[in-house]
Amino acid sequence: MMDKGRQGLHRLNVIFLCCVFALLVWKVNAESVTANRIADLMNRFGVVTFSSLSNTSNPWGAEPSDFSPNSVIAAWQFLTGGSSNGLKMNFREYHYASRTSIQEIWFPQVHAATGGKFSVCLGGGADVTQVPSLIGLATNSTYTAGFIEFLEGVNEPNETPIPANQTLQAQAALYAGVQGLAGTPQPPSLALPSVAVASIPINGSQSSYYVTANNLATINGEGTYANIHLYPQTEVDLPSWGDANGTLAAFYTIFSQVYNNKPQIITEWHPTLYAQPSYISLNATWDSYWTPMFILRAYLTGFQRFYWFALFDFANEYLSGLFPRSGYDTPRQAAYVVRAMYTLTGDSGADQLTFTTGSLDYNISGLPGPISAGADNTGGQHELFQNSSGHFFLYVWNAQRNPGGSGNLATVTFNSPIQRATLYRISDSSTPSGPSTPLQSISSSSLSWTLDANVYLIVITPTSSSSAGSTPLSVLLSILYDLLASLVKYY
Repeated sequence: MMDKGRQGLHRLNVIFLCCVFALLVWKVNAESVTANRIADLMNRFGVVTFSSLSNTSNPWGAEPSDFSPNSVIAAWQFLTGGSSNGLKMNFREYHYASRTSIQEIWFPQVHAATGGKFSVCLGGGADVTQVPSLIGLATNSTYTAGFIEFLEGVNEPNETPIPANQTLQAQAALYAGVQGLAGTPQPPSLALPSVAVASIPINGSQSSYYVTANNLATINGEGTYANIHLYPQTEVDLPSWGDANGTLAAFYTIFSQVYNNKPQIITEWHPTLYAQPSYISLNATWDSYWTPMFILRAYLTGFQRFYWFALFDFANEYLSGLFPRSGYDTPRQAAYVVRAMYTLTGDSGADQLTFTTGSLDYNISGLPGPISAGADNTGGQHELFQNSSGHFFLYVWNAQRNPGGSGNLATVTFNSPIQRATLYRISDSSTPSGPSTPLQSISSSSLSWTLDANVYLIVITPTSSSSAGSTPLSVLLSILYDLLASLVKYY
């Protein structure tokens, strides 16, 4: 039995803890945001390449573009800032048996310099005879083992007039080959044949060339990843394909249904190559705006990789390269955007994909609303990332069809102390340096700017209490709850 003095003091303790508990509940629910890892975002980005050992000719017919190792490495150096940045850029290749001797030299040179890994498909129209060399390239060769993380079935069989059975036989042989590698060091994952979405009906019977509803069960058993080529006709957050949440959401849903919820990779994409109206196609202003929104939305939707088509132009047919002809050319504006996403962030930590992220207390006012009811991926958006050294990266964007416009006054308020926050417009298309030029830098608790239809990045240097690995408020809340429960029980 407690005396009255102790009983009163205990009651005050309980009341105090209840108030603290309520305050923490309010903060967690209202403002505390747990960050994503920046490496989880940027290590998913890649580029399509056409391997060659010559800087003047190309076995794939991509000349005059120079896909020799030195040219590709120079482009990687520009886009990522080099090995000190720590973040990865990956590569997607095509394969025929006749290209094996080139790729056995090309892959290790590019990998040794960049650290990037490869997804390699059977080239368009390939048959079962091309499979053994691809299996060997991925796992048996002393030159390339471990460099290839995905093996893919035939490239775009729904766009190539070959018998469906030819594609299915090649996939079955590829599946058997990969199954036989179980237990070997760093075996590749197996992706299904890539499907160009322009030809995929909503019902999933993808075309007479490839897979009908009758043999979906067979193909679904012969791969781990679904494989998509996506060339949107509009900005990917805008309602399309019957989905208010946009193109990426629509096809993620479709492919999940067709391919039994397999994880998905986008092995070719470009933001504007086939965009409509035609004046948007390959337009530097739209490329600069739509590129970071595609990357962010692809990550948030759940796509595991997304490879830009292509690193350089393919001959004079596809002028969609991040560089026109080589890594020594003047980069296109979209390349400066990608560069900003790498070099303004970065993570050289060995635990970049495993560290426990911290949280940041902030709120944003003035975000534009969605363009229409239910289109929740449009209008004002924001997403928080962090690297293993503790810096936060807050993306804020306004998803519209057209870039620019008048915009709204947006304010980010930091409810915990920060050392500094610097604002960039990474979708800036006005000058090459625009995406990496700071617009303002503050050490106070709030930052305001006009949020027009662009993508902004705020680089935040936190105090140590918000750094990576610090105890999130949700954990403190759990501890306090247990303490409060024990006191109440004691009382």
